[in-house]
Amino acid sequence: MNRVDIGSLTPHLGGEAFRYDPLPAQLVEKRNRLAFVNFDGDATRTLTFEEARALR
Repeated sequence: MNRVDIGSLTPHLGGEAFRYDPLPAQLVEKRNRLAFVNFDGDATRTLTFEEARALR
C-alpha cells in the first residue's frame, strides 16, 4: 500500500473548529501504506477503509 501526506489539519484555539492546509507539492510525502485519520473535534482516530466510507 502507499501512504501520501497531502495536507495538515490544525485545530483552532478553543477546539471548536479546525483548518485544513494542503501541502505544497515539494512537501508531499509518499509512504508504503494507506491510512485514514479522522479528527472528531476532540481527538484523532485511525480508521479502516470501511469505517472511513461509513462516515457521514
